[in-house]
Amino acid sequence: MKIFSLFVLLFLSLNSIGQKSYYFSHPVPSEGEKVKNFDKKLYGKYSSGTSLITYEINEMGIYVISTNVSSMSREMIRESSTYDVRNGYIFGVVKNDSVPCILEGDRYYFGVRNSVLLYGVNSLNTLTQSKINKKVYYVNTFDNGYYIPTKLEFNGRKLIVSNFDYELNTDEFDFIHEKKSIQTKYHELVVLSPSEIEMSRVLQGSSFENSREYKRD
Repeated sequence: MKIFSLFVLLFLSLNSIGQKSYYFSHPVPSEGEKVKNFDKKLYGKYSSGTSLITYEINEMGIYVISTNVSSMSREMIRESSTYDVRNGYIFGVVKNDSVPCILEGDRYYFGVRNSVLLYGVNSLNTLTQSKINKKVYYVNTFDNGYYIPTKLEFNGRKLIVSNFDYELNTDEFDFIHEKKSIQTKYHELVVLSPSEIEMSRVLQGSSFENSREYKRD
């Protein structure tokens, strides 16, 4: 078993060498304009019946709210002075609060919500709005001096979130003239600096096809 595990780790390590990760030198899109926050008409919570993630937009920015499902045995709760279950709620998991729980077999299952600020006024991330389509925003996540964009498109009460994604060892961005390569220990980091025309081609390509739809509550 140890030999098999070592083989798996070696295989994954060897296959990670030579892979490329793509970043942008400036916030996307190049024709867009930086904005401080979203239009107030878009404020609210957006959720999906097929996802444990909810997006909340308010005057502070945009938050990603996820639910982490955990469980705890009846024995652990019975012998602990920290946890307690009453009327379908478990106490002690969240400070000064309780969360709903379900008993299945010998374990209580519950979900703990985690809120992460995706963009805010004082965030290092950058929010841009497309000049071509005012319903489209991009949250550019700042990472060591470079940016990774996420596309947010609003359509009525719907929010379509498209992550920047690409196939392994893709040649999709080879047409971009200005780029630099940084070789790390395990992979190659490619920083793209597309012109406005090249950026338009990137946005119309397949790198933002990985999307999920959310509806405002």
